[in-house]
Amino acid sequence: MRFKCCYRSRCFLLIPFFFAILSSYAQDSTLKYTATIYVAGSTKQTPFWLQANQNGAVPQNGTFTSGIWGLQKMYHPHNPRLFQWAAGVELATNYGKSKDIFFLDLFVSSKIGPVEFMAGQRKNTIGLLDSALTSGSLAMAGNARPFPRFQISIPEFLPLGFTNDLIAVKANYSDGRFGKSGILYGSVSSVPVTYFHQKSLYIRIGHTKSKIQLFGGINHQAIWGGEAKILPIYDLKPPKAYWYTITGKTLDYRKIGFHFGTIDLGIKWRKNEWSYFLYRQNIYETGSLFRIINFSDGLNGVKITRNKQSNNQKNNFVINSVLFEVVNTQNQTNHLFLTA
Repeated sequence: MRFKCCYRSRCFLLIPFFFAILSSYAQDSTLKYTATIYVAGSTKQTPFWLQANQNGAVPQNGTFTSGIWGLQKMYHPHNPRLFQWAAGVELATNYGKSKDIFFLDLFVSSKIGPVEFMAGQRKNTIGLLDSALTSGSLAMAGNARPFPRFQISIPEFLPLGFTNDLIAVKANYSDGRFGKSGILYGSVSSVPVTYFHQKSLYIRIGHTKSKIQLFGGINHQAIWGGEAKILPIYDLKPPKAYWYTITGKTLDYRKIGFHFGTIDLGIKWRKNEWSYFLYRQNIYETGSLFRIINFSDGLNGVKITRNKQSNNQKNNFVINSVLFEVVNTQNQTNHLFLTA
């Protein structure tokens, strides 16, 4: 194993005086107001950990002033009603080398029992990992701006009664819309509209309070659209192209759309004071799901969390959570020659 270190002259300053996070709740505990304002200065590039997991809200370079303003109507956690609804709006405003204003969240959703329906754009990550500290999921990380979509999901693990609640599942199915996309291979160089398809299924083995829980799952993402122009010989209308995309069927030995995702495994071990969560995300791309050609590539993580968060005012420094992650992408090109 080799390590390479280098130093590059770079100046970055975060001005604490102008940094503020305000958060308040209405009396019924379902309305939340948030406001974040900060000023930063950088000669070249914004430090990675300041912009990571910010859903594209923080500029990547230069001196800037940034604000995030949000209003959210949340589900009531202790409401026994079968039907509930929620909505959210969050606006990002940046002023610096370039001025930018855009929505991070703009959605409405409803829950019927454990099933949720959502329309609009909402921040989203997918995969087994610690979403707060991670450098990002390999499938869907919180590093890019959200996009409009429709989704039906079971957002939280739902215990299955016929297994005596030993097995729980969570899943989602969604379709979204992108704008114009460039085409590298095809009859045209670009298409005006492309679409994004996503689905996932995760299983947990172990009761909610079990000392050991096992996790496993898979997610599938696909970017598609414009097949009638890209591959005019096949006369692929959108409904037929969509069917080939979501099922992964091949047409004349080729996949429709660009497919990618991860196969995830994890184990959680809960002790008296600390919990330990080990997880692995293994990458696959178009055509490689059933061929183990890049098994060494993936995300490996170990999260250690204190079961009861310490708020002892006598301690100036308290560790409540620690995360170790290793990402490997050295084997993206296969060492062995495989035909389609």
